[in-house]
Amino acid sequence: MLKSNLVMSQNVTLAMSKVVEIELSKDLQEDFESYLAVCESLGVEPRINSFLYYTSNYGTYANPKEGEWE
Repeated sequence: MLKSNLVMSQNVTLAMSKVVEIELSKDLQEDFESYLAVCESLGVEPRINSFLYYTSNYGTYANPKEGEWE
């Protein structure tokens, strides 16, 4: 019984996964490669949503967003 639940769980995961290709600018590509290296060194699973959230708020290393101070 446990084995059949495990197989069903794997099938659900596979059915939900998608392959998405996004072309990145040179700045984003360099930052993404750096992000992947950090995730690997920390033993953390990289998540594209986390990376995109960060860059949308702070920009890239070569082109940072200017913060507005109150």
